[in-house]
Amino acid sequence: MIDYNDPVYVDWDKALEALQAAHHSLRRRLDQPEERDEARAALDNTRRLYEEALSRLP
Repeated sequence: MIDYNDPVYVDWDKALEALQAAHHSLRRRLDQPEERDEARAALDNTRRLYEEALSRLP
C-alpha cells in the first residue's frame, strides 16, 4: 500500500501543484510580451523541479 504521507509523495504532489499554477500563470500572461518570457522561464523551472520529484518516486 502506498503511503501518500511519505515525503517523496508529498514533494511530488507539491511539485505538481506548482507546475499547474505556473501553467495557469503563463496562460494569463500570454498577451503581455514582457511578462510572457518571465512566465515561460518560471514554467520551465517548475517543470524541471516536477521532473526531479517524479524521478524520485519508487
